[in-house]
Amino acid sequence: VITTYLKSRPDDQAVAEAWLKQLEDSDRSPREYEDLVYLISQSQAKNSRNQTLIIRLILAEQRTDFQALQVYRQFLENEDIQDAAMIKSIADLFFRERRIDEWALQAYLKAFKHNRSNKHFLQGIAACLHWSGKTTAVTEHFKEARALLAGVDETSLRKLRQGFKPIAPKPDVSIKPSAFDSLKLF
Repeated sequence: VITTYLKSRPDDQAVAEAWLKQLEDSDRSPREYEDLVYLISQSQAKNSRNQTLIIRLILAEQRTDFQALQVYRQFLENEDIQDAAMIKSIADLFFRERRIDEWALQAYLKAFKHNRSNKHFLQGIAACLHWSGKTTAVTEHFKEARALLAGVDETSLRKLRQGFKPIAPKPDVSIKPSAFDSLKLF
């Protein structure tokens, strides 16, 4: 009943908070409610308590799908939320996956700024700078990363980004080669 209500009223902060806490404390997998959790996240972008609950649910599942990435981005961009431990957890997840995109860069930068002893995030920052395309390299995050690493020589940068490489897209295994056998291309 609550989930039906929240699907139609995801902006109800009190009901959403109670439901998110219940979901966090239950044995049920948040995966079965990921669309509703995402809907609440989008509807309550400025609610720091509910955003933190949502991030904890998603991080507990170690999710990096598109919806999860959108929630992480929203969380990282919200200046009202400065939960250093949560930011570090997001950055750690991205680091374990060796992510080198702008969202990962944002997480690495924020986590490093909160605690400069998190030196491993410098590796992610260096890799993001190195593997970024020309179009993304002009954003504020890339400018900040370049300024942070400005005094580091090329040999040290190479060592820092070692182990990070762009991930090639996985082939679509749903398309069987036999589907192309009947096509006459020439």
